[in-house]
Amino acid sequence: TAETEASSMKAPGELYLFLNYSTGPFKGLWVEVANNAAAMDVIAVLVVAGQVLVGVGILLGILTRQSFFFAGTMMLAFYSVNLWPAYNPFLNEYIFYIGIFAVLGALGAGRVVGIDAWIEERAFVRKRPWLNWVLG
Repeated sequence: TAETEASSMKAPGELYLFLNYSTGPFKGLWVEVANNAAAMDVIAVLVVAGQVLVGVGILLGILTRQSFFFAGTMMLAFYSVNLWPAYNPFLNEYIFYIGIFAVLGALGAGRVVGIDAWIEERAFVRKRPWLNWVLG
């Protein structure tokens, strides 16, 4: 019956709506991705896993440079979904976050308070100075 069909239809998810109603020069790409079930299954998992890993890295102060880099990369991907003409390309929360992540990553925020500071004191890292940059 019509009622059974209507109740069995699933409402589109937030990620689908975000991608399907994208604007700007990448609209065709994102709409294509939104309408590809396999791609959406992969992207949905990657977005959540990425957010959790970035959050844990930043909160614990472990591998902060990598965490900020991947956080900025995620924000750049989100930014590419909603571009001009519907949205201001310069006054956008994603651009603000990218800037904050870039500054904190460049400063090596994990050295102040975090597990990175403790790891940098170990003899293994002191013998390999390039690891100081990686840890941040």
